[in-house]
Amino acid sequence: MEADLGYRLPTFYVALMRTRNGGVPVTTCLPTTEATGWADDHIAISGIAGIGYTKPFSLGGGLSSQSMLGTWGYPAIGLVVADCPSAGHDVVMLDYRACGPQGGPAVAHID
Repeated sequence: MEADLGYRLPTFYVALMRTRNGGVPVTTCLPTTEATGWADDHIAISGIAGIGYTKPFSLGGGLSSQSMLGTWGYPAIGLVVADCPSAGHDVVMLDYRACGPQGGPAVAHID
């Protein structure tokens, strides 16, 4: 999977996906230190992308990171790992700009 994506997946993400490979988490509102288009103090997520090719919202599925980058024009900084209830207007990405594709990415909310 990583060879197809062109990025090394962080250990924390792989461990989470071994527990439950994608889906909707119990906690969907996550605090932020700055205001977003969603709220003054948090973002909301509606699902986390699993690892694989068969589920539509997985890293290699039909609604993959690559398709979202092309469809919505998100910056090519890494991988979309969570979608938000704004219907494509914001996402959560693993941001590899500072570390390169084999490094440890930051997590970024793209609004």
